[in-house]
Amino acid sequence: MARDPFRLGEWGRISTTTSGGVSVARVRIRDQDGKRRLVEARGKTAAEARRKLQEKIVNREPPHPSQRAELSKTSTMSELFTYWIAQKTKTVSPQTITGYRQAWNAYCAAAVGEIFIREMTAGKVDSLINSIGERTMSGARMSRIVMSGMLGIAVRFDLLSHNPVRDTPRPTPKKSAVRALTSDELDELRARVQNYSRHQTVDEHGVVRPKLGQRPGADLEDILMLLIATGARIGELLALKWDQVDLDSPIPTVTFSATLVVPRAAGERLFRQNFRKGDAPPLTVVLPPFAVRALRRRRAMPTFQNPENALFVTGTGNWVSPANVRRSWRAARGDDFDWVTPHTLRKTVATLVKETYGVEAAQIQLGHANTRVTEAHYIQRVTLAPDMSDALNKFAPKA
Repeated sequence: MARDPFRLGEWGRISTTTSGGVSVARVRIRDQDGKRRLVEARGKTAAEARRKLQEKIVNREPPHPSQRAELSKTSTMSELFTYWIAQKTKTVSPQTITGYRQAWNAYCAAAVGEIFIREMTAGKVDSLINSIGERTMSGARMSRIVMSGMLGIAVRFDLLSHNPVRDTPRPTPKKSAVRALTSDELDELRARVQNYSRHQTVDEHGVVRPKLGQRPGADLEDILMLLIATGARIGELLALKWDQVDLDSPIPTVTFSATLVVPRAAGERLFRQNFRKGDAPPLTVVLPPFAVRALRRRRAMPTFQNPENALFVTGTGNWVSPANVRRSWRAARGDDFDWVTPHTLRKTVATLVKETYGVEAAQIQLGHANTRVTEAHYIQRVTLAPDMSDALNKFAPKA
């Protein structure tokens, strides 16, 4: 059998004829399914017919086994997003889908939504991501993820020859140094949280006085205690149930196996996700004695509505929202501790464990898959070198 002279996507010699006073240009093209098909275009002159035929070939949508009929090179980016997000819904969590939708609607739709897929270039993507980055770096990172996924679909369907997002740099926010609390800072923060939770103030003479008005919940004091005792994420801590806490064994432990997901869009509600961030496996950590005493006290407290058997529960029997905890946290800490968030306590735990037991122990305590993330984002860098003066004194000039 003779070998077909055309490769997939190639075409032969263009021929021109006249029909009814109109020039007709024709050519046979070998499509992706291996079949050769006739393509033609008409014009007033042979040159015009040939030019129109060449344009038709470039913009033509050939039959393809994997081609989705609803998308073509002249589909808009909004249409591509609709198809892409429907596919992603099958494989990623609802909160991730919400993040993708928010990024598209807030930053991308108005800028590129009506542009044809074939018109997307690296320059357009780069301009879009840079403009978003001037407003919000997190929005720029998420938008780049969305655009890369969408245009990856276009490449798979042969609507683009390559993904233009790959030719653009990743948004890189300015990295700030990891800062952990010192012992004195932790003591001061604990005192402020205690005063806030107990609804009292301390005047300039150190006299404690009760505050007027409604007393806030006392949960914040125990939340701070457990954060510094475990190094847990706030969402995983607030998702704890009492059956995940073992206070009666010779080695008391707590197991983190779920997290609370905060609503990010209208109509969503706070819910408990039955796995940790990133689908990480459950993590069991040993509780220090001060945490065991506090949890035993808390376990003995009466609760009236707690259908989920949660450690922290609202007066109506619901999960305590991380957003509400952060709001109380900001009110309790004071302006001079505005750099301290619940996540700062996770960094403080990692730094202390690393200094005492090494970086591998810090990685295990935080539940990271490897030490790279722990070292890069959670451990405060040592800036005081050890005393090496005896060794360096060997370089002293001879008398």
